[in-house]
Amino acid sequence: MKKLDTYQQWVKEGKADAYLSSIRRWVSDNATQKQIANNLHITEKTLISMKQKHKEIRDAFAEGDDILKVELENSILKRARGMKLEDEVQTFEIIDGGKRKQKIVKTKKEIPPDTQAAIYLLQVKFGRTYNPRKDQIDILEKKAEGDVWVDEPDEELIELNQELVKAKNTVRKKRIRRQIDELNNPDSEDDNDA
Repeated sequence: MKKLDTYQQWVKEGKADAYLSSIRRWVSDNATQKQIANNLHITEKTLISMKQKHKEIRDAFAEGDDILKVELENSILKRARGMKLEDEVQTFEIIDGGKRKQKIVKTKKEIPPDTQAAIYLLQVKFGRTYNPRKDQIDILEKKAEGDVWVDEPDEELIELNQELVKAKNTVRKKRIRRQIDELNNPDSEDDNDA
C-alpha cells in the first residue's frame, strides 16, 4: 500500500479543513512560507511539495493572499480618506477609605486625508487615467501595435534649441522660437496660406 503524504493524512484524519483554514489565516497575517511550515510542524520542503501536489493547498495560499490584499486596500482607503480615532485610557485612583475609583479618559484624534495614499489608490484602481506616466504608456502601447511613426531627432531642431539657450537678445529668441515652431508644425504654414 502506498504511503500517504502529509495532506492525504490530514484528509484521512478529518483535519484537512482546519489546517487549510489555518494556512489561509497565516498567509493573510503575512507569515512566511517557512513560518507556516513551522506552525504546521513540517519542513518547508514538505510544504512546497504539498503545494505542488495539492490544489487545495495552493488555493489556501491564494485565498490568504486575497484576504491580505483586501485588508491592505481597506487600510490605504482609510488613510486616503482620513479618519477619526478615539482612544480610551483607564486609570485607578485610591480614594478615602482605601476604595479604588476607576477613571476613564477618552481622547479623540483626527487623522487628515493622505494625498499620497489617495494618488496610489487612484492609480491602482483606475489605472492609466491617473498614472503620471500616462503619455509614456500611450507611446509604448502604440509602438507595440506596430504602425507607429517615431520621429527621429532633427539636427536642425537640436541646433536651434542650443542657439535659443545661448541667445541673449529677446528679438533673436523670438525668431529662433518661430523657426522651432515651424519645424515642429510644418502643417501650420499650409493653414496660414489658405
